[in-house]
Amino acid sequence: MTSRQGTFEETSAGVAEVPINPGRILRAIARIGYTPESAICDIVDNSVAANAQRVAIKLEREPDMSEARRNSAARYIIADDGDGMDPGNLVGALALGADGHYDSGSLGKYGLGLKSAGLSQGDQIEVISARDGGSWSKVVLDLPHVEETGRLECLIMEPDSTDLERVSQLLPEPGSTA
Repeated sequence: MTSRQGTFEETSAGVAEVPINPGRILRAIARIGYTPESAICDIVDNSVAANAQRVAIKLEREPDMSEARRNSAARYIIADDGDGMDPGNLVGALALGADGHYDSGSLGKYGLGLKSAGLSQGDQIEVISARDGGSWSKVVLDLPHVEETGRLECLIMEPDSTDLERVSQLLPEPGSTA
């Protein structure tokens, strides 16, 4: 990525857009000071705000790594049965400073929680969701991709069979034997 420092483009008389480096901003908010526990709580707060009745949390460890070792997590999976999001809402959830309605007492206030909590634990956030029985959608915020492109953009993907199997295992349909 090329440096934008020292360059500007005047957008109208007396006004210039100030450039930002989204990769550096994401790295900075990832270092706010989350422990794994507080990061999970921040994300679970989003589940509660989305009217979830059930929340499941699973930790997948790095292969061949001792449970006694700190930071042995390969992946944190948090699943809920909340309201869900359509593709547009999924992308919006990854915006920095995302607008939203924040209830009093909610951890969310500035639209940074999901990004700062998730990226404090790794370089990638995957969000898979369906709204009102619709089809599943997936977005991925990949920090190395943002740093490479210099653009805050997420990857829009189809959930694969592993993604959907994780969801059904963590949140089986009520009355199922899964």
